[in-house]
Amino acid sequence: MMIMKLRTMNFPSGIRIDNTPFIKWAMYALTAFPLIDFGLRHFVPVLGSIWDKLVLVILLLAAAANYFVGETRPITVKWPKFATYFIIYGLALVFANFGQPLLVIAGYRIDVYYIFFGLLIPFAIRPKDVDRLLYMASVTAILIGIHGVYQYITKTPVPTAWMDTGEHLRTRVFSVLISCNELGAYMALMLPIIASLVVYETNRWRKWMYGIGFIACGMTLLFTFSRAAWFSLALAFIIVVGFFARRLLIIFPLLAVVAFVIPSIHHRITDVLSPTYWILSARGGRVARWHQAFVFMQRNPLFGVGPGRYGGAMATLHHLSMYSDNYYAKTLGEVGIVGLTLFFAMHITLVRDLWVRVRITSGRKRIVFLGGLTGLLSVLIHCGFENVFEYAPMSLTYFLVMALFLVWGQPEVAQHERATAVTSPAKLPPKAWLVLALWALCVTFLNIFVVKPLVLHFAVLGVLMVMTAGALWLISIPIAYRKTWVVLTMFDLLLSQGLSGGALVHWHIAMETILAVIGLFALAWMVTRVQLRLIIISGLFVVPAAVIASLHLPMSTEGLYALSGLVSAVLLGVWIAAGFALRFRRKKALVRA
Repeated sequence: MMIMKLRTMNFPSGIRIDNTPFIKWAMYALTAFPLIDFGLRHFVPVLGSIWDKLVLVILLLAAAANYFVGETRPITVKWPKFATYFIIYGLALVFANFGQPLLVIAGYRIDVYYIFFGLLIPFAIRPKDVDRLLYMASVTAILIGIHGVYQYITKTPVPTAWMDTGEHLRTRVFSVLISCNELGAYMALMLPIIASLVVYETNRWRKWMYGIGFIACGMTLLFTFSRAAWFSLALAFIIVVGFFARRLLIIFPLLAVVAFVIPSIHHRITDVLSPTYWILSARGGRVARWHQAFVFMQRNPLFGVGPGRYGGAMATLHHLSMYSDNYYAKTLGEVGIVGLTLFFAMHITLVRDLWVRVRITSGRKRIVFLGGLTGLLSVLIHCGFENVFEYAPMSLTYFLVMALFLVWGQPEVAQHERATAVTSPAKLPPKAWLVLALWALCVTFLNIFVVKPLVLHFAVLGVLMVMTAGALWLISIPIAYRKTWVVLTMFDLLLSQGLSGGALVHWHIAMETILAVIGLFALAWMVTRVQLRLIIISGLFVVPAAVIASLHLPMSTEGLYALSGLVSAVLLGVWIAAGFALRFRRKKALVRA
């Protein structure tokens, strides 16, 4: 039921920011998150560790109250559906990797915690509230920008690790975000919004404030000397302006000329273009870390090594891996091909939702939407060079800004909205137990004897082959049954992983394995609502496959020639062919009708 509720985002007309002080001050606190979080964690640590949880509870209560009293106004937004899928998928991985529960849960929390803010904020505010909240968020960014300029003037000391070999910079500013790269990402997010507010604002004093703030934030972005932030903002600017305001492209070459005139910036840019930089990077820098992510993923291509076990703060803290310096690489290593696909789907649909609002919005408001889209795109691009979403201020601000713009564009979307038919998931008949059982064996053997050897031996080409086969299988399933079959397939594969992992370790973790199995069963039943008997039968047929997995783990292409792998591959091919034949037959029948 929760998935169905989140598929359609609802904007409240009852309990909201303008008539509930708790919600009002909670939202104001979120707009100033970087300052408040830094202050509380340094001066009142106990409150600093719980204050954002209290805000989340307030938002949750507001959303629940608005939903259950019926004072909601639904509007279609695509991204919550994929966000919910990503959250549920991560929870399933927690159960499947329950051998180190505290580590896995902590890693999972980092991945999904701030997504909940993005899902709940639209329930607590209305379009008319967004002006005020954008003003507060911009003031926060301007104050941080001014502090960054102050740090540069006073030559704040920084670690030598922040400088390239042979590089001599005055300093690299970091302000309350502690990291110069994260401050760069934050400035790249807020700078286009502040610039657009200069044009949007009609009040003379606020317009001057935004103008001065834009200069301060722009200088701070430069003084971070974060090449990733510069590149991300530049590319995001080119993409957005190229589609919506080509006349502004003239600004880009002018900025490029100015950048190359300043020696320190010129040096930072030319360094990254030199062959020496890439050779050193391949030996022990970013490129080496990105390759390590692929190696970690090859252990379990579909599902990765588990939340918290690669590339991030938890993995580094427990000495499991070095920092990935690429959030997509971290996601690939931790949650595999399936998880990275869901993560991309979530953010692509989010950008699409904002893109639609930009297209249908007009006037000065459209300029602000262009600024917001540019800032959010810069964050997504920056994730290719840093673990941006692992830093609380950046992750929260990203989802806050996203939610504000989605809500602000509600009136325009409502005018263009059309009623669309929703296909309800069909239930499997009780006699489907035999098909479920055979499919459980088939898909488990496919993972062991086909998917893993393909990725191990053919690397990137193997990943593309697996993704192509998965896409064809997904398309071949009738829409009414797609969700059920996908969830049950994930259940079979993750159950096999959990059982095979438990079979290889000591008996003292037997209870953890049992809890993991129960959790996977409960999750599969709650999501699909399939008869529990069918899920149990499917799970029972996974057990022998899990035993085989623990005894025979092909580390090369030998699995591709195993009888189980060949039979499973043939059955998958038959499934896909039959599915497409059925779709073609139905389409032909509709044309005749």
